[in-house]
Amino acid sequence: MRNFTLLIFIVISVQISAQNRVQISYIDYIKRVTDNNLELAAEKLNLNIADAKIEISKLFKDPSIGVGYSNADIAGEKMGSGVSFEISKTLSPGKRAAAIDAAITEKQMSIALLKDYMNNLVSEATLLWIEVIRQQRIYSVEKETYHKIKELAAKDSIRLTKGDINETDAVQSIIEAGKMYHDLLSREAEMHNLQFRLSKFCSVSGTDTIFVPASRILRHQRVKPLNEIVSIAMENRADLAAAEADVRLSEKLLKIAQISRRPDIDVSLGVNLNRRAYNMEAPSPPHSEVYMGLSIPIQISKSLYRGEIRQAEALRQQSVIRYQNALLQIESDVVEAYNLYIAKDRQLKSYSDGLLLQAKRVLEEKKRGYNSGETPFLEVLDAQRTYDEILISYYNTFYDKTAALINLERAAGYWDLE
Repeated sequence: MRNFTLLIFIVISVQISAQNRVQISYIDYIKRVTDNNLELAAEKLNLNIADAKIEISKLFKDPSIGVGYSNADIAGEKMGSGVSFEISKTLSPGKRAAAIDAAITEKQMSIALLKDYMNNLVSEATLLWIEVIRQQRIYSVEKETYHKIKELAAKDSIRLTKGDINETDAVQSIIEAGKMYHDLLSREAEMHNLQFRLSKFCSVSGTDTIFVPASRILRHQRVKPLNEIVSIAMENRADLAAAEADVRLSEKLLKIAQISRRPDIDVSLGVNLNRRAYNMEAPSPPHSEVYMGLSIPIQISKSLYRGEIRQAEALRQQSVIRYQNALLQIESDVVEAYNLYIAKDRQLKSYSDGLLLQAKRVLEEKKRGYNSGETPFLEVLDAQRTYDEILISYYNTFYDKTAALINLERAAGYWDLE
């Protein structure tokens, strides 16, 4: 039986030897995320695209040059020949300026959207950071409990050989320790996966380097009153700035649609150089002609159909409605996040009444009773489980409160965590 017990508790260390596990502070982690995250890098290219669109909007219609040749020497009548040169250009009054204005506004919206994306990315990265710390602490609790139960099981095997307990009690402790070990392996795998995701957020290969949080808490300033947070959100939320820019852009596009109904004007200037005509009936000396032209289209279809204007107007109204909805959504986000934070704060304070200390005291008493032979193993196990559940619940509440704070600051559009 003793040999069987020793075989049961051979600990197989799961090590990822090829990975370099590096402790990293929160500040360094966020800096790596904002500097190296590939998805963020792709989003930043939207600014380059917006700059390119501004350059494209500055294009104008180039003038055209035409050259022609004519020969009227038909059937030997010697009517003469000539060449012509012409320069022409299409004028579109107001269209280029309106396009440039719209492209600049679109870049402003791209800047706001990039800021919003970055804020969300930092929030998600911080939530993951907190989740990794949570799982690490829970893993530590379960690992410590496993080693304690393993020690009790080893003692039980010795007590069994002495005849102090029966075989059923000894086997029960081995079974419980074995079950805890398998649960511990699952928890360890979950923790390693989260740490892998932490490295992925920094765009670092998890096969080479695994980042591990160097601290267990995030420091922050005092939470502001609700009405102040709502006011800050209305000023700072990047998605609201993007919605406002979208309204301005839709107004610019409506202006473009209106200007596009203006006719393009073609102007031309040319010269004809004619050679001497030797025709017997109508001879003529060499001569030149200068001419100017103006061409304005008759816009019948644009006068009858105004679909482009109606479409642009509907899009403008749509953007205004989205902006108004964004105002309501921001207020709702802040209020809900604030209420959740207050609730988690109250839950955390409920642990200050000594609940953990009481559970710890009961556990120690059960252990003393077990060592003296007065308390059965199952009562010790129940006391240990109760203590672990309360401790893990405390950790969950603690980090739930931190997550609620992160979501509150995300909703408010400001950041003071470190």
